[in-house]
Amino acid sequence: MKKLSFFPILLISISISVGSQGLSDFADSIRKEYEIPEIGYAVITSDSILKMDILGVKRAGTAIGADPDDRFHLGSNTKAITGFIAALLVKEKKIGWDTKFFDLNPDLKPNSKPAYYDMTLQDLLTHRARIRPFTDGDEYPNPLVGEFKGDTSTQRYQFVEWVLTLDPVDSEEKITYSNAGYSAAAVMLEKASGKTWENLVLELGEKLGVRFGF
Repeated sequence: MKKLSFFPILLISISISVGSQGLSDFADSIRKEYEIPEIGYAVITSDSILKMDILGVKRAGTAIGADPDDRFHLGSNTKAITGFIAALLVKEKKIGWDTKFFDLNPDLKPNSKPAYYDMTLQDLLTHRARIRPFTDGDEYPNPLVGEFKGDTSTQRYQFVEWVLTLDPVDSEEKITYSNAGYSAAAVMLEKASGKTWENLVLELGEKLGVRFGF
């Protein structure tokens, strides 16, 4: 029996004293308690992986077993990845934290709300640009969504073009969380690098040894 550190997907560390099989049972009990189809975990030290396992099924309500090569949806960690890419481009002096959105995209300024004129890359990445949140699918007017045409990068540009015509969030808070703000940041990174956001993510994955997928 060894005292090990257990790191679930959410990266919360706890101390437990169980054997190898007991650890799998413990992890699976969490999966079942919260009705999660599939989870993966690893027990690590500073220089090695002591145990790694994946439990459950690929799809809820089926018997298709979990597989070590399965990928997990990262959710809002996409923002962390985008911020990482921004930092690399800043380090390469291709863009600055204080670069203004409209300095790179002046063609979008005439139809945008004046409240956004001075927003910078840093404002967008730290949710200080007052762009509407877009945390709910109901925020997308159905007739408009179908009008975004072209490849993913082009549609992202069109989406941001439209978002900037909307009134800013009316709040006294300095931080107003926004998914759409990161779309605008991605447009800035694309313009500064000459590459699509997706290609920037894949290049980062190659550097880090991480297999990102879309």
